[in-house]
Amino acid sequence: MSGKAKGWTNDESIWLTKTYGSGAMVINKPTICDIFINELFRPLYLFIIFNLGLQLEIQYYLFCIILTISFVGGIAITINEVIKVNDKIFEMAFYEVELNVLRGEKKKK
Repeated sequence: MSGKAKGWTNDESIWLTKTYGSGAMVINKPTICDIFINELFRPLYLFIIFNLGLQLEIQYYLFCIILTISFVGGIAITINEVIKVNDKIFEMAFYEVELNVLRGEKKKK
């Protein structure tokens, strides 16, 4: 072994990038509308919506008001928590660290 480090040539690195992709991780942040729609179609909230319709039909207005407040509050809390978690995941995925690579006798940054 000669002790000299061997790396990819420019042509090899271009071919590898075309073949296997850049190796980048893509994380899409859902919008508030996406989160709201996903949450709205969960079984609990579908039950609450149908229950509101039934309670309005038989004129239980106070119960409908209480149910609507809990419904809106639950969705608002869920949207807030999902946004916080997605922001933390996004920050972790794009954490940057300086990397020093030694090749042969040269130091690259």
